[in-house]
Amino acid sequence: MIEAESTKATKQIVQELKEKHEELAKLAMEGFATLYFRPPTPGEWARYVDGVKGKGSLQSAGKQLVLACLVHPAADVAEEVLRKKPAAVMPIADAIGQLGGGDQELELSKA
Repeated sequence: MIEAESTKATKQIVQELKEKHEELAKLAMEGFATLYFRPPTPGEWARYVDGVKGKGSLQSAGKQLVLACLVHPAADVAEEVLRKKPAAVMPIADAIGQLGGGDQELELSKA
């Protein structure tokens, strides 16, 4: 019964998050809580790119982006996932990049 109540509460939280954020994505990793993310802001993405370009640690830049875009659950839950699975930072950051438009198919041609 507790699990059913928890699922109902989670569904309500997710619905509220969908109303608050224009776009929302969930990330499920076996054995860990489901994480919900919003797309990055231009400033968050710029800080991430600066970190990737070598102005800081790649791992640190990825973690900063992951925590900045996390909307549910609390950051300590995501930090626990990243402590146990540190290599997951970059695939998660890449997925967040897709939310920010990195998955767009573009067609470039001469005008």
